[in-house]
Amino acid sequence: MVDRNKPGRREPPRRTDSRVGSRLLTVPSIMGVVVADVTMLVAGGVVLVVLAGGVVLARQATGLAALLRELLKERSATVPSAGKPAVTVSSTLPELNGMMAKLDSAQRLNARQFQLQRSQFELFKRMRGDQDPRTLAASILEFVGDHYEAPVGAFYLARPGQRLELAASFGAGEEDLRSEFRMGQGVVGRAALRRRILVLNDLEPGHLRMSTGLGASAPRAVIVSPFHFAGQVKGVLELGVSGKVDEKDLDFLKLSAESVAMALDSARSRARVHRLLEETRRQAAVLSQQQKELQATNDQLASSDQYKSEFLANMSHELRTPINSMLIMSQVLAENRDGRLAGSEIEAAETINQAGHELLIIINDILDMSMVESGKLELNPEPVSPRVIASGVEDLLRPVALERQLDFKVVHAAGMPDRIVTDQLRVSQILKNLLGNAIKFTESGSVTLTVGPPDATIAARLASSVDGWLAFSVRDTGIGMDTETRDRVFEVFQQGDGSIARRYGGSGLGLSISRSLAELLGGSIQLVSEKGKGSTFTLCLPLSGAKFDPAATVPPIAATATATGDQPRNAAAAVGAVTTDELATQWRGALTGRCILLADNDMRAVYAISDLLDAMGARVIIARSATECTEQVRTVSEIDVVLLNPALRESDDGPCCVEEARAGGRGLNGVLLCRDPQDIPYGYEWPVLTKPVRPSRLAEVCRAAAPLETDGRKSASAEKLTV
Repeated sequence: MVDRNKPGRREPPRRTDSRVGSRLLTVPSIMGVVVADVTMLVAGGVVLVVLAGGVVLARQATGLAALLRELLKERSATVPSAGKPAVTVSSTLPELNGMMAKLDSAQRLNARQFQLQRSQFELFKRMRGDQDPRTLAASILEFVGDHYEAPVGAFYLARPGQRLELAASFGAGEEDLRSEFRMGQGVVGRAALRRRILVLNDLEPGHLRMSTGLGASAPRAVIVSPFHFAGQVKGVLELGVSGKVDEKDLDFLKLSAESVAMALDSARSRARVHRLLEETRRQAAVLSQQQKELQATNDQLASSDQYKSEFLANMSHELRTPINSMLIMSQVLAENRDGRLAGSEIEAAETINQAGHELLIIINDILDMSMVESGKLELNPEPVSPRVIASGVEDLLRPVALERQLDFKVVHAAGMPDRIVTDQLRVSQILKNLLGNAIKFTESGSVTLTVGPPDATIAARLASSVDGWLAFSVRDTGIGMDTETRDRVFEVFQQGDGSIARRYGGSGLGLSISRSLAELLGGSIQLVSEKGKGSTFTLCLPLSGAKFDPAATVPPIAATATATGDQPRNAAAAVGAVTTDELATQWRGALTGRCILLADNDMRAVYAISDLLDAMGARVIIARSATECTEQVRTVSEIDVVLLNPALRESDDGPCCVEEARAGGRGLNGVLLCRDPQDIPYGYEWPVLTKPVRPSRLAEVCRAAAPLETDGRKSASAEKLTV
């Protein structure tokens, strides 16, 4: 046999040798079909047909068959050989016929395999693209049905719960189709469970019907093919065919089964991704809508909160104006200058005055609370002396402590700095609240204010990033607090014992506001207390000041447990309410010889304050506008002090009357008359009186602003006072 694999050897061409009279035929491979070697020996020569164990190409098989047929026609042909008798080839016909049969079989097999491969390729093309599982199932069913020329078919997709759900069908009526099978149920479920192709031949009539427009017919065989991948069934195809199905008819399904299962698995994964994507998009849309609604709600809440804060602020101011007048008028009545009031009437006037002070405290607390919560509380940090702050609150609260027969002490500890950067007004407000509570809850003993560096225990709790701290400690020997009360003492309207509320009273917001103010100032309030042994509140502030934010916002205020009670006299004392004895003795005639210009457009306040000034012996001139005030200063040289409402200055473009008087060389001083400390114009270094005006403070400030030689002091400019 010819060695076709030897290197360098060329395959001999087909040729006819006239001298030898023999033919040498070489048949190469035919598409994967191996045919046995055939050798023909002829006398004097060789007719050799070699099918070299290879595979013959399909297109060469036809030429080879034609050549062999040509040889068969030479039934009596003689092949001469040198020096030998002739030999005929007719004796080789059976061998040639057998070879022809093998070649025809190889040709048919190759053609069938070619057709299978072509059908597989076409099916792959059908399964390409981004198809959902149902669309893909319909495409597969249509193509496979055409391949088998099936008149009826159905495709079932695997679903969770061991179910097979109908996804596509053709040729069958709705009454003949089942929408679902369970694993192992029926032929479809059994094929899925066993994961093998099932064939039913020679079906009984009526087992399966095919519907057309002209009627119905019954296929004779059924093919049920499951498609599984990675150990899981992905789908099941069922076809009804007209003829009998043998094993070789299933080759296409066997060759394509894995590819179909993979395509179904990919389609299901894509569908799951698409569902998740759509769900994500839907949730994103819902979230976006919710965010818009939430933003709209927040905007409404912000507007409502702003309206609430503005309402509280406006109402507080509107309420304070008549209350201030009521307080001053009740003071005038309680003084009983003409002696026409009976003792009970004087007591009634005092009660009105005390109740008015309590109401004013509540209004002030509500205003402070609304401003802190809305973040509109403005801070004005500046270098200030701790000694001055302590002295101011001492002057205000020492008389209250003495009235309750308490020992009031202020201690300047070693290491106290000369200056601290903070808002003096707010620090004083905090200390007034702390000292007022200490005095209120102490029946006997002492109240001590200590100013200096914090002790080691408190210092350990403070932030180390701050350069230094200053502590204002308020210690009392009062009733103290248990653990439960300490935990909620800064909360809104919470009180440990109802009897305490009834006995001691209060507004219920002082400590909460104090803590919020301390946080705005960059500090904190520390509490140490033991029931029956007193309490110590320590206000800690950074020496260099915090990074003040004029619009800073703190969490919603938690209120304190110091509400109103049944002791109006004590409550009034806590804010320094006037008494009849005080009016009758100490301040009568205190401003004799002074001329005071009262410039205010609030006529209720003008009436009350002017009446007080008149009782103190002062000459009073009234101006209702800034222009009128300036004109009075220019024309009346006897004026010593101007009590000026800053609101008048804001409504006039001309120079301030006091500034103009000073520029003209007159030693005239001004005193600001405000409803609230926040109304003080920035940059004014004048004494300040806040409404309602206390007679003692009114006399003190006016005497300081316009001292006379009869007072035993030298004339000097007014010292800045904050009430």
